[in-house]
Amino acid sequence: MSNERLRRLKHFAGLFAVAVVVGNLPSSQVAAQSPQQEVRQPTNTAVRCTRLGQTREVAGRTQDCIRKGGRNIWVTRPATKSGTGNQTTSSSTTTTIASTQQIVVWMNDGKGGWMTNGKPPPCPTIDWRLPIDDLGLVTAVMDPGQVRGGNYKGHGGFHMTTSDVVVRSPLDGYIVGAAAYLERQMNNPNSPAEIQYIMDIQHPCGFMVRFDHLKELSPEIAKALASLKVREDTQGAMLNPPVPVTRGQVIATKIGHLEYSINRSFDFGAYDVRAVQPNRRTRDQLLAFGPDGQLGMYAICWFDLFGSANASVLRNLPRPGTEAAQGSDICR
Repeated sequence: MSNERLRRLKHFAGLFAVAVVVGNLPSSQVAAQSPQQEVRQPTNTAVRCTRLGQTREVAGRTQDCIRKGGRNIWVTRPATKSGTGNQTTSSSTTTTIASTQQIVVWMNDGKGGWMTNGKPPPCPTIDWRLPIDDLGLVTAVMDPGQVRGGNYKGHGGFHMTTSDVVVRSPLDGYIVGAAAYLERQMNNPNSPAEIQYIMDIQHPCGFMVRFDHLKELSPEIAKALASLKVREDTQGAMLNPPVPVTRGQVIATKIGHLEYSINRSFDFGAYDVRAVQPNRRTRDQLLAFGPDGQLGMYAICWFDLFGSANASVLRNLPRPGTEAAQGSDICR
């Protein structure tokens, strides 16, 4: 698959283990990932708290009450740089977009599990819709739950006849994280750089979808993500507050690469992060792949989300390259 050529540098799967935004998202996971730069609480403060979501001010710093290790504890929010809207934790840079109210967000804890910044609501019966309007434009489908390019891919994707594809949100939710990054042809640093977008949309109950290789965003989404800095890597930003989207809302209008190659494809993955999902590989086998494998433990077979007729079409479409012989670890 052609758009795997630069995935060696991509670590967006671990974004939510290290990138924390002031406001809705607690800072406890930063310490788990970067103990050398742990955000310490002011001295002479009580560790325990009583109600999740509480906030307080101690020594000029804001603390949040979160659930961790079987108890409610106070954690101190990271300091922000005045006037920049950015903060740096370890090697990650996080873009802050003005905070208003708390929305439950699920975050990778960096150890194969997930944590939230509040009590998640129960999951409703979700009316999933396809992220594209016409399966007739699909030339091949990438299976979710495969090793591709030496990395574990919990996501799959679509190869299309054209780059001009309307991509829609398959469910109601929030864009909780995103990145804008430059991608070049592998082993050719002088090739033209193309901007690509990756984003995670979550339903607060624990479902998540991830898009990658979006070329042009819809005007509404582009405006909402205007604060993202275009980077040379895929280090993303957690959005605070998250950007609300509705089922069927247009997310992007163009996909893939157009400049250094003709690659009319984009990635799509679906996840249920409430619990580890069935997978042909063991937990240890998946964890051996690092952040990609950690995320892959929660991948679900999205073929079956969109009704039996669409599932039949998706399962019978061609697979690119040698991927058909490998099959999927999660789609049976």
